[in-house]
Amino acid sequence: MSEHFPNVPAFQYEGPGSTNPFAFRHYNPDEVVGNKTMRDHLRFGAAYWHVMRNELGDPFGAGTALMPWDDGSDSLENALNRVPVFFEFLEKSQIDYYCFHDRDIAPEGATLAETHKNLERVVDELEKFQNETGKTRRDALSELLTVVRTCQYYIAHGARFLRDRRGAGALPGVVHARAVSKPYGVVGFITPWNYPLLLGVGDTLPALLAGNAVVTKPSELTPLSAVLGIDLLREAGLPDDVSALVHGRGEVGAELLRHVDYIAFTGSTATGRRVAVAAGERLIPYSLELGGKNPMVVLDGAPIE
Repeated sequence: MSEHFPNVPAFQYEGPGSTNPFAFRHYNPDEVVGNKTMRDHLRFGAAYWHVMRNELGDPFGAGTALMPWDDGSDSLENALNRVPVFFEFLEKSQIDYYCFHDRDIAPEGATLAETHKNLERVVDELEKFQNETGKTRRDALSELLTVVRTCQYYIAHGARFLRDRRGAGALPGVVHARAVSKPYGVVGFITPWNYPLLLGVGDTLPALLAGNAVVTKPSELTPLSAVLGIDLLREAGLPDDVSALVHGRGEVGAELLRHVDYIAFTGSTATGRRVAVAAGERLIPYSLELGGKNPMVVLDGAPIE
């Protein structure tokens, strides 16, 4: 891999008296503080947009950033050219983590399918460089990629799932049966904090595809991921009035239950029981994905401490 910053060495600790702009003055990765190294205490991360897409413009003039590897286009080829530059920056800066939005790294296509294809191509390139540099696959990347795969799955199979199906009636040859898929109406989603994009966006896709409107109450701990998800859906052409968010704690979820035609809940077993009771009182269908269902055996010799 060729160097894009040949005159910039990898950052090293040089102490408080250093005047080197490419050195650490106070951060010594190997210094032990409180039984842990500073590297373990401080996990640095970089935002892709700020590093690779920010032209440093201001209200008084055009951007001043010089990026010779970037031809200024929104092409897929240019997006792929940025990847090795970004990873060289991460390596030399000793940054182990990064984050991005899909439009930061990949160009938008003429269709939703083409947009996902572009995103998948750049994600594959990012993963290749992660493997080459010894970095692990980030949970955020995995979650995003799963959402992409979910979109592709329903693009490919959604129409078949919703197609009318014929079957034999009670009196074959006399009575005919046909199963017709119809939307419930408004489907509510109450989603947890651990996979906010996957469960807040990926789970809503089949409901939207089937003709439902959706209202999502994300965890109060991760509200912004749901905002990002609904923004992406609207950028892809989803009408504003078929998807909405409500924010808050448990009382907001309880109020949502009183108004929707179907509820999907992911969370604790205790709350799931209350959701089931509330749905049963209104005679609406529901689905529950609950924790606390898997047994654990702790033997006498287990190192509890």
